[in-house]
Amino acid sequence: MSAASTYAIASPPPYDSPYDTANAGQRIPWFGNDQVDDCVIVARAHHTIRLDYAYSKPVPSISISDVINEYRAETDRTGTTTIDLGHSLREWRDSGWTVGGGALRKIADVYGPYLPTPPNPPPNYPDSQMAPAQIMNGIYQYSGAHVQLLLPQSIDSSAPDSYGNQILWSDTSGFPARAHAMLLTGYDHNGPIGLTWGVRQHMTWEFLHRYCSYPLLTGIFFVIRGETT
Repeated sequence: MSAASTYAIASPPPYDSPYDTANAGQRIPWFGNDQVDDCVIVARAHHTIRLDYAYSKPVPSISISDVINEYRAETDRTGTTTIDLGHSLREWRDSGWTVGGGALRKIADVYGPYLPTPPNPPPNYPDSQMAPAQIMNGIYQYSGAHVQLLLPQSIDSSAPDSYGNQILWSDTSGFPARAHAMLLTGYDHNGPIGLTWGVRQHMTWEFLHRYCSYPLLTGIFFVIRGETT
């Protein structure tokens, strides 16, 4: 996928995925991220639901155990307690995962990582980067985007006043410190909207650029739905 391959298809801001629009008042599950560091698999669970909905398939019932079991399986294979987002997405493509005791689910492919440009990108930037318009197009076309961030220490799930639907992540003064993955499902005039820690989280394009601009540590990924996703 070229960074410039999905142009002129995205809905203008504001936009959210069809599932989130239809279920605006529904509780957003943590999927165990208050118990273990399974944010990468949490993003996968959120995306699985939205991919099925986008293709008019029954929305799966994904449990906390489904997510934590996959997290533990992947950390056991790597011998670590954390999961690299890019590696995990390739695991989803190559090995798949199961939810609700059902059949194995696999995506067809994964594109990335891409790094975001500044909100007003220079005329010529590398194909490994994506401008805000391209990120919006990717979210629109692929029913979401997986993003790995290095959040500042001031933002943490144990500090409820540091995140939430009414809080805009806009402060870029903090030092990038804590790896965190989430699924981006939409965008508004400020920037992208993602799902994390049981909330819909808004951020600015400046924030995304600040905390997602470190090769090998951060990035934006898009997955291609498969027959069994």
